[in-house]
Amino acid sequence: MSADIEPRIPPPPLATVEHQLRQQHRLMLLPPLASTGTVWGGGWMHDRIMATLAVGGPEMLLVGVGGGVATAVISAGLATAYAARAGALDGLPPARKLFGSAAGAGLVLTLLGDAPLLVAAVYGAGVLGLARWYRTQWAKRTDLKQQRADVIAIAPQPDPEPTDDDSTVLDAEIVEPIDPDVFVTRWEQGAIKHLPDTKLISLPGPRLAYIVQAGTNGVTLEAANTAREKIAGALRLTLPGPGSGGQDILFDQPTDGTLTDRSQLRMQIVDLAVAAAAGRRVTGHRVHADGNPCSFRIGGYIDDGSPYYWDLADGDGAWSGVVLGGTGMGKSSVGDNIAYNAISVGFQIAHLDPQRGASSPVLAAHAHYPALGTEHAEAFLRFLEDCADTRETWMAMHEGVGTITWNMTAPCAPNGTHPDPTCPCGGVVPPGILADIEECDQVFNATHAGTNTKLSERYGQLAKRIRKLNMTMNAKTQMPELKTFGGSELLRSNLPVRNLLAMHISSNVSGTLIPGLPYSPKLLPKTPGRGLACGRDTRAMQVALDYMPRREKAAECVPGPYAEDLFEALPPRNRYEPDAAAWGRHFARTSGDAVTANREAARARFTAKKSGIALPPPPVPVAATQASILQWPKPVVLVGGSTSTSRLAELTRAVHGMHDHDWVTAGELARRTGRVPADAEDGELRAIARQLAAELTAAGLVLRKREAGMSVTVRQLRGACA
Repeated sequence: MSADIEPRIPPPPLATVEHQLRQQHRLMLLPPLASTGTVWGGGWMHDRIMATLAVGGPEMLLVGVGGGVATAVISAGLATAYAARAGALDGLPPARKLFGSAAGAGLVLTLLGDAPLLVAAVYGAGVLGLARWYRTQWAKRTDLKQQRADVIAIAPQPDPEPTDDDSTVLDAEIVEPIDPDVFVTRWEQGAIKHLPDTKLISLPGPRLAYIVQAGTNGVTLEAANTAREKIAGALRLTLPGPGSGGQDILFDQPTDGTLTDRSQLRMQIVDLAVAAAAGRRVTGHRVHADGNPCSFRIGGYIDDGSPYYWDLADGDGAWSGVVLGGTGMGKSSVGDNIAYNAISVGFQIAHLDPQRGASSPVLAAHAHYPALGTEHAEAFLRFLEDCADTRETWMAMHEGVGTITWNMTAPCAPNGTHPDPTCPCGGVVPPGILADIEECDQVFNATHAGTNTKLSERYGQLAKRIRKLNMTMNAKTQMPELKTFGGSELLRSNLPVRNLLAMHISSNVSGTLIPGLPYSPKLLPKTPGRGLACGRDTRAMQVALDYMPRREKAAECVPGPYAEDLFEALPPRNRYEPDAAAWGRHFARTSGDAVTANREAARARFTAKKSGIALPPPPVPVAATQASILQWPKPVVLVGGSTSTSRLAELTRAVHGMHDHDWVTAGELARRTGRVPADAEDGELRAIARQLAAELTAAGLVLRKREAGMSVTVRQLRGACA
């Protein structure tokens, strides 16, 4: 009789059902993703056709159409291949119809552009054409959800676990329960669904630390921190309350031998009430690294309380840095702390604030060279370039000097290597300069007066140039985007090399746009004074930043000393004469009058508004004209200043020997006239080429946009000179 009874088939594991559900969700996103690829490819090809058809001939139409159709077919092919691998081809139209529709959509978008009506039509046609397939996948999803509910219903209930009241303090910095395997059990019961295919391995030691071991698919810091709040809930960590700071999770990938490979992460559970999780009050007693006072503490790592140092300078030169954080997270306070320590070791502070001193009133009043307002961005740049030139000249005067360091002695000094009482420098080494730039995205995206050329390229060249000159930049911003650095790769790659501090932001932009960030700053806790240290030689771990409250906090009963008191207690240091002279050349007023000048200008503007006097409106950027579906390109015309006859004659001589019908780019003209060296960086060449193009346009020449760049014919140049 027992032979007639069918064997009971055990239900699949919960993890398997969860994996199938996630795969089903991904499958249902395939058609919109494929349509997005088609829209992007067709729109981009349409723009290329429009930009080159007038100068490239009808063959450009064939190239663009072929590219748009190919992009659409490839997008559809990738989506179909993924569906086939997952066994989800049921309900799809025949391949001939599927790929034919994709090719037709690509053709239409390439010819007519990505107008909103056409884009909506492409997405709508995709949904209607795949309605049968969607019904099939939705039914599978419903079955899987029911299967998951059945598996959860028959799963055995876990035994009661120790409550948080049973925990004891085994370490001064970490709260650890009696049984460290409690969190391993909780991970297996719930947290694992937020990081699938992982397991938790307890690490020996006094602190509560674990290894997160990934399976075949691996795991990243980005994924772990994205799920951090859900994992904390699944592990049932304590909330902040009376007498308790609560618990939190930290994920990192240390390189001290704790982990064996990149498939592992370390997870620590910390008590936020301990001293390590809170920054210290900044006092007159400075803390710095052994043997280098220019590497000073600005916070502490919250897992073990060890100091976090900002490396201002060392024996190899000065190091720039980037401080990233949202409003109210403490960027300006960190900048005050860095500037205070920099002045203490002999640096002079050049401070630029587009918000006219509102970002840091302390630095606006106590910086050696304050510039308040975005309109000073170019003058501030010229001042820094002038200071850099002074230091390069100083180095050229002294044989064998290739770097100015914080602790060097002038070779011409009485105790130097080559004493020379007649040296014009007087045996004085130029002091270091810290250029503190608030809201650097506004500064780097500002343009040269009268042109559309951004200042970012020159700032990038300066950042690359000044490290050996004992000069450094500290750029602060709320935007982790490419436009933060004005599109300058030199700025993006040079500023955050050694010092990079990120705090919580609200932007959804990926953190990988800034080199060194292991994951998006949006995933950091929204706690003022808490950040992520991630410089090249810095342990990538969250830190609690030291704080220096300003006098305005006295109204909130915060005791002193305040930031203003600390700055005023610093010994007075005279400004370096060549730098002070450079400041006078580029700014009409002295540094001591900057705050007063800003206040007087603001009062004048307010009085004019109150009395109804019409003020000149601020310049408004001209937005690009929205092209219609069938709009052909027109010659590109730039706005520029006047061009002298002698300059045109110089350009005409540069094209001697060329035929009248030859095209020549602005960049080639810049090289032929010697405006840029032969080995110039691409960014420098582009900047000079844009300036030259503006001059040509001002002379009445019509430039056309070609593949090689903005170009004119040799006949146009000779005709303008004649």
